[in-house]
Amino acid sequence: MFLVAGELSFSDFLSSRGLAFRLLSGSVFDLTEDQSRRIISLTTEIKEEEKELSNALERVQDSMAGPQMMALAARIGILQNGALPDMDSCIERFRISMEAIVECADYLRRKTFEKILEILGPSQAMRFLAATAQFQLTIRRYGLRRDSERA
Repeated sequence: MFLVAGELSFSDFLSSRGLAFRLLSGSVFDLTEDQSRRIISLTTEIKEEEKELSNALERVQDSMAGPQMMALAARIGILQNGALPDMDSCIERFRISMEAIVECADYLRRKTFEKILEILGPSQAMRFLAATAQFQLTIRRYGLRRDSERA
């Protein structure tokens, strides 16, 4: 059994990481020691990028509670022609910032899967992709069932 930092088994280590790594630990059981080391390195890299994204999201959220937005909220009753003049530009800046963060998060998810696939051999990659597809189908069925219960 391959241990990480002398404490966790490799499988337990991956299970404590993001979804892609949990899917990997539940579907591919025959990683070589080299593959395991490369996956651990990848988890560290991805974790740093996730932290950067979280920090960016926090800055955007803080900007929504910043002085300009608070001043606009305080003036909510003082409308000019039925609208606050600065509100549209603040909302537009927030929308653009959120879109950029979502695009970065999508890129990071795609990059994670691509790098995992680069590390895996062909049969390992097939098992990983099959587990990913099964997970997506399970989530889709769950969503459809919830939607039908609400209707």
